[in-house]
Amino acid sequence: MAIIEDLFDSFKPAITAVCVFVLIYVALIHPIFFAPLAHVPGPIGCKLSWYYIALFDVKLTRNDRIAEWHKKYGPVICIRPGEVSLSDPLLMREIYGTKGKYTKSRFFDHFMAYGARALFSIGPYWEHQQKRMLISTFYHRTSIQKPVVELFVRERMQQFFHQINMLQTKTDTVKMYPIFNCFAFDNITRLLYGPRHCAYTLESDCRERQLLLQMKQAQLWSPVKFNFPIVNGSRIAKRLLGDDFKASLSAEDDLADWNWRNLNEAMEDKEVTIDNSLLARMLAVKDQDGRPLDLNYIGSELFDHLNAAQETVAVALVYVTYHLGIHRDWQAMIREELQALPIQDDGFPALAAIEAAPLFEAFIREVHRVNPGASGRQERYVPEGGKVYNGILLPEGVRLLILLMSSLTIIRYEPQHQQSPSIMTRPFSLLLKSSVRHDGSTYPLLNSNVWNDPLFLSVMAHVCASERLLQPWRSIS
Repeated sequence: MAIIEDLFDSFKPAITAVCVFVLIYVALIHPIFFAPLAHVPGPIGCKLSWYYIALFDVKLTRNDRIAEWHKKYGPVICIRPGEVSLSDPLLMREIYGTKGKYTKSRFFDHFMAYGARALFSIGPYWEHQQKRMLISTFYHRTSIQKPVVELFVRERMQQFFHQINMLQTKTDTVKMYPIFNCFAFDNITRLLYGPRHCAYTLESDCRERQLLLQMKQAQLWSPVKFNFPIVNGSRIAKRLLGDDFKASLSAEDDLADWNWRNLNEAMEDKEVTIDNSLLARMLAVKDQDGRPLDLNYIGSELFDHLNAAQETVAVALVYVTYHLGIHRDWQAMIREELQALPIQDDGFPALAAIEAAPLFEAFIREVHRVNPGASGRQERYVPEGGKVYNGILLPEGVRLLILLMSSLTIIRYEPQHQQSPSIMTRPFSLLLKSSVRHDGSTYPLLNSNVWNDPLFLSVMAHVCASERLLQPWRSIS
C-alpha cells in the first residue's frame, strides 16, 4: 500500500499537469482553434461560452451587441458555440421563405403549450407547411374583412375613442400602448373565438386587462426564462422583484389558463361552429387521417395566436403613432388625404377606402421596414451537408439567424463596398419630405400630438383589422 502511495505521489505533478492541460484545451484551445465554428469570425467570448451572449440578452442589449459585432467582424459571425448570425438581407428570403426549407431550431420548444406544438413552434419545414395549410386561409383578406368582422372592429373603435376622451379629461398625457394593447386583444379574441367569447378590455377593468399588464412586464424576464430557466420563477427571482411585478413571473401560465378556460366554455356553445372565427375553422377541418384536430393542439394554436398577434398589432400601431408624431409634414399630408374620404354612417371611412389611400399605405409600409413588429430570435438549422454563406462554410446543424430588425440596420452591418444604394440606409428616405402642396402652398406646422383629429385616429385604429398589420405576424409563423 505504501508503494502505491509513493508511486501516486511521484506521478501527482504529472497528473495535475495533464488535468490542467485538458481543462485549458477543452475550455480555451479547442473552442478557439479546433471547434466546428473556429474559422467563423466573432468575439472570443462567444466561442468560449454559451452564456457569454446570454448576459447581454438578460441586459436587453443582445441585438445591439450583435449589430456592433457585425460591424467589426463582418456579415457572418459566431455568437455562441454552435450558433451563427448573418447580416446579409439577401439571405432573408432563402432562410425564412419556402425556397430554402430550413428547419426551425429547438429554441421554439419554449412556445409549446398544453403538450402540443402550435404552428409557430413546429420545426421541420414539411410538417410546418402541412399544419399551415389547415389555418392560413382563415387570415386571407376575404375572411378578415368580412362585414361581420369589420362591424366588431368599428364598435371597438367607438369604445377606443371613448376611453381616450375620458383619459384626456384627467391628464394631459395619454399612454397609448396600454390602450392599443387592449384594442388589439379585443379584436384578436374576436377573430379567435367569435363574438360571444371574446374579451372587452377597453371599457372594463377586468381580469384580462390585468393579464395584459403582466404579460408586458413578463417580456423583461423572457431572456432570463430562455437562458436561465432554473432562475425564472425561483424564490430568488421573487425576492428580487417588487410586489407589483411578482405576478409577471407567472403571466404566461395565467394567460394559458385563461385561454384554456375560454376554449372549453366556447366548446360548450352550440353556435360556435357557425361563427367567423379561427376556432370554428379548426373545428371544421380534419387532419391527414380524416380525424378532427386534437383539442390540445387547437388550444395551443389559439394561445399562440392570442399571445403573438395582439402584441404584434399593438407594437405596429405604436410605431405608426410614433413616426406620425415626429414626421409632421407626413402627418399633415396624410391627414388631408384621409379627410377627403367618404364617411360612413358611424362617422368612420370604409376600410376599402382607407387601404386605397396611397400616402397612408406608403407610410405604413415604411414604418414596417424601419421598425418591424418582430425582432426576436428566428433561429434555423443549416441544412444537411452544410452550406456556404458569404464565403464561409457552416457545418450541418449549426443554428443560424438574421436579426429581424429594420432593413436599414441590417444593411449597416455590411462592409461599405457591399452596401445597397444609400436610399436604403436612411429612415424614411423612401418617403417624400416636402411639406409643399401641389398648388404651391405649404402645410401649417402641426403639433406632434397625433390625437387631435378623431378622424385620423379612427383610420389608424381601423387598420388593425386589415390584413396589412396581420401580415408581419403571419409571415414569421
